[in-house]
Amino acid sequence: MDRAVRREDLPALAEQMYGFAQELVAARRDAGEIDVVSQLADPAIDRQIASYFGTPGPDTETHLRWARIVFQELFINVGDLPTVKDRALAAAAEWRPHLDGLIEERSRAIETRADVPDDVLTRLLRFQHEGEPNLHDVAIRHNILGNITGWIPTISNAFARIVAELLEREGELEAAQEAARAGDRELVAAYCLEASRFNPQNFALLRYVPADTVIAAGTERETRVKAGSTVFAATLSAMHDERAIDDPDEFRTDRPWSDYMLFGHGLHTCYGQHIVRATLPAMAQALFEAPRLERAGKLQFDGPFPSQMRVRFSG
Repeated sequence: MDRAVRREDLPALAEQMYGFAQELVAARRDAGEIDVVSQLADPAIDRQIASYFGTPGPDTETHLRWARIVFQELFINVGDLPTVKDRALAAAAEWRPHLDGLIEERSRAIETRADVPDDVLTRLLRFQHEGEPNLHDVAIRHNILGNITGWIPTISNAFARIVAELLEREGELEAAQEAARAGDRELVAAYCLEASRFNPQNFALLRYVPADTVIAAGTERETRVKAGSTVFAATLSAMHDERAIDDPDEFRTDRPWSDYMLFGHGLHTCYGQHIVRATLPAMAQALFEAPRLERAGKLQFDGPFPSQMRVRFSG
């Protein structure tokens, strides 16, 4: 996957997302409002996955449903609830043959030297045909399914929370919109990051403890954790720790990257962090450059995932 998902793809991915999002926002201008989840983030992300990975779902609604159900089992089902697991197994049973069909069709096209797009699926299959060890069709399917599972729910969730946070901060929202209209995507990204520091798509990371461990040894908060335990790394709290973060309660767009723990750290840093950092601000720019935004409804959830949040174009 590291060979197929390339750093040099990022600028094109950002511009593609910007184009998708602009089109979706423009389609809602006459209506005077847009649902930033169901009418912007979800369809834009789904279109980008179809284009970049080369593995569209049967339709957007089904693709989103599969990804969210499997995500909930893999990342959120802390209590190992059977109902959550059963739903995920059922979704995966629908998803796997769909991907298998796309992989088989693309593989035949490559073998017959048909014209094929230079997407992630094509790259992986070319590696396979070149003899890459263990890159069989099932491995390709698992990698693509896993990446889509991590992509759709997290970016949609993060984007909805960013917009919700800025809607609560009139001055910051106005400044973010001015940056977007000026074409300053780097500054738009800074507003997105800082909004996420206050309202991240996850407040903590689950970590498994393989051996008896002492956390913060020699300090007043020294804690012994037994092997086999699961701990929460409270990233939201850490990003507001005055011992490590300057003015943690202030909304600032000049913070160093080290102040943010939105993608984890170390071995388990989010695989897609660079894609998120490229594409999410592009989607935000397309929304923020529109007329002045106002809240038209509260952020609503379907289980752990944002499902709706309407904003109004007031200008």
